[in-house]
Amino acid sequence: MNVLIGLDPGITGAVAIIDANGARVFDLPVRVSGQGIVKRELDAGALATLLDRELPNVGHRRAILERTSARPGQGVASMFSMGVSRGVILGVLAGLAVSCREAPPFAWKKHFRLLGESKAASIALACELFPELAQTRLARVKDHNRAEALLLARYLETF
Repeated sequence: MNVLIGLDPGITGAVAIIDANGARVFDLPVRVSGQGIVKRELDAGALATLLDRELPNVGHRRAILERTSARPGQGVASMFSMGVSRGVILGVLAGLAVSCREAPPFAWKKHFRLLGESKAASIALACELFPELAQTRLARVKDHNRAEALLLARYLETF
């Protein structure tokens, strides 16, 4: 059995799992940290627990992580936070013996003909490909990270 895991990184990111039981998608777990300044960060322990609970212990478990990079106008702190999130995700996957590859947004979006499209287009396509999740996990505008995690997992099938 193949298990495909798609990860849209970041504080508002998501993780999707496609296996013999169907597709599931979860928001990445975050925690509040910091002294004096409230800061949200990816919760490595909670992510490891989530994946350990949801992933079958049999079959070939593969993950794909969206490869992010700096964008014009993006602050140094947000890029550092994204880098930390990427490291946490890669560490958790390695700890669970899940092989991982990375894909830049232009590669997987080109595959789905989403280059230059809005986040709403990602949600619409995910709803089409995963109708069982459309009303429960992809119903809000802010669910675009869930949609993109699902699309990344589906993109992993092409390798």
